[in-house]
Amino acid sequence: MKILKLLFAALLLNLCIVSRAQAQIDSVFWFAAPWVTPSHAGNTPLVLRISTFNKPTTVRVYQPAGTYDSTFLVPPNSLNSHFLSSIVNTLESKPADNVLNYGLKIEADTLVTVVYEVVSSGNNPETYSLKGQNGLGTEFVCPFQTTWANGISRPFNPSP
Repeated sequence: MKILKLLFAALLLNLCIVSRAQAQIDSVFWFAAPWVTPSHAGNTPLVLRISTFNKPTTVRVYQPAGTYDSTFLVPPNSLNSHFLSSIVNTLESKPADNVLNYGLKIEADTLVTVVYEVVSSGNNPETYSLKGQNGLGTEFVCPFQTTWANGISRPFNPSP
């Protein structure tokens, strides 16, 4: 009986882990790109990394309130890099504290995962795993450093 209870508990734990991972798998994603300061060795290239599973998919990346619109095919079990550097000025959310119509919508024929990446050789390389509709209505926490003061410092000189 004790083994049966342990197996049941392991099954429930596994289901919880799998259901949480599903937020990153979907066929529709919305994304507003954050502003990355170009003074830290650049804010480009900007790229979407789109991963497919066992089926090929047609992906459309566009700005519903803008002019950018691109459609392309991604083979099964593949990773596609879709570069967005050419639209950096109408993609990143700047200036701060303003309502902007720069958001992206990514639509696919099948389930995919999407990661937005700032590929910088300097201080700002970042990746953002986009969440699909399974992530809607869920609170996400964005961790930030609290050890050093944020600000301009040349050369880098962290406060103790």
